[in-house]
Formats: sequence, C-alpha cells, structure tokens
Amino acid sequence: MDMDGYTRTIEIAGEEYRYDPVAEMAILYCSSCGQPNEVPVFREGDAWVASGFVCEHCGAWNATAE
Repeated sequence: MDMDGYTRTIEIAGEEYRYDPVAEMAILYCSSCGQPNEVPVFREGDAWVASGFVCEHCGAWNATAE
C-alpha cells in the first residue's frame, strides 16, 4: 500500500484516519484482524462517511459508523 498520498487526517465517528484528498480514500483498520484497508470516503454535510468494507487481508466484513 502506497502511503505517499495520505497527507491529511479526517475524523469518522470520533476516530482519526489518514486521508488521501486526491483519491478520496482513507485508511481504516479491520475490526477483526487490525490490518489497514484503503476505503472510499465522502462528505455528508459536515461529517466524513465511509461505507462498510471487506478486509483485504482476512475477508471480514467491517461496518463503519458515521
């Protein structure tokens, strides 16, 4: 995973995550195995939102909070 583009941090549900403003992706960690995953994020009003994702490492489903 190339981390060079992740130059900002954003907050989702009270947690800070590294964010790539060009790709509009954030690094979220799997709740099962803890591995970092690149996840698309978007603004909804003043809040950042990420959809749920399947971990690239273990395959676990991760529902993300808004």
